[in-house]
Amino acid sequence: MALPVLVKTWQYNVNQAIASGTGSVVTRTVFLAVKNSLKGFALAPYVVRGSGNSVAGAMDGVDRWTTIADLVAGTGGTDASWIVLRQTGIGATFDLMILVDNSSSDDTRFIFITSTLGFTGGSASARPTAADEMVMQGSEPFPGGPGVSLANTAAAHKLHVQMSSDGTSLRVFTYAANASDFVMVLDRMTLPIAGANYVAMCNPSNSWSSAMQIPIWAVRLASARQLGRLTYECVNGVPLPHSLLKLGTITNANIFTPVGVCVLTSDAPNTVNQRVGTIPDMWMTTDTLADVTTFPSGTARTFCRFGVAAGGSFNVVIPWNGTIPLTT
Repeated sequence: MALPVLVKTWQYNVNQAIASGTGSVVTRTVFLAVKNSLKGFALAPYVVRGSGNSVAGAMDGVDRWTTIADLVAGTGGTDASWIVLRQTGIGATFDLMILVDNSSSDDTRFIFITSTLGFTGGSASARPTAADEMVMQGSEPFPGGPGVSLANTAAAHKLHVQMSSDGTSLRVFTYAANASDFVMVLDRMTLPIAGANYVAMCNPSNSWSSAMQIPIWAVRLASARQLGRLTYECVNGVPLPHSLLKLGTITNANIFTPVGVCVLTSDAPNTVNQRVGTIPDMWMTTDTLADVTTFPSGTARTFCRFGVAAGGSFNVVIPWNGTIPLTT
């Protein structure tokens, strides 16, 4: 099986160790580390536009998420901690907001919201808002909640965060007890159709349909939120005339196909199953491949298979930095 050629250069902050503890402590430690990773990359880091920790909050460029004590859940849609980070690699005013659950005082749940227009407002008792905001997770719970959580909240975790050097592509995976329990993908698509720019998904392994297709929420087309799915872009290097939905388990060990995105609605100007773009440097391969298998064999480890258990819902190959990927 020929290995693909990378179109981007990548930065890595992987194999981060999170100690076991209570669900509240572990979850907040993981997502605090995610935030620190996003703003800590040497090239094109995410930039804090503002934050709130339930004591103080403003869109003033201050990062108030210093320790997990600053990550506070709220009730009734208010008083929860929030942070807004900008990534101009995706768009000039593209923002990602991480919000501690603000519906049930559950600080093991977090909500991820994106905006291409940018968030405004925000205080100690209210999160910022945007006219085009979209919740990343498949159930789109906001404002009713709850947000996403780690599947194995109390266990020791390994956190893997990688971002392209131009800031356009981000992938986050967490593992506990040798199983992936949180996934986030945020990418500016390549070869997009007119009006399409980025794709975002959060915890897709919790939203697997009976047809074995992965919902991708927040495919931005014009000013409307769209529901999409992952598709094949080609098979064994031969481009397909149109996107092909992932139906059933992939068992052919020779398949190594780029990942595309299609929309599932017929809202103008789109038709059902219309291809809207490609996720760069991400590939589908056989579902029977063991998790965290690296390529090529030996110590180079230029690529790694990530996802859930073999045959599960989100099995992709992404670039890797040569280290041994840890899962517990």
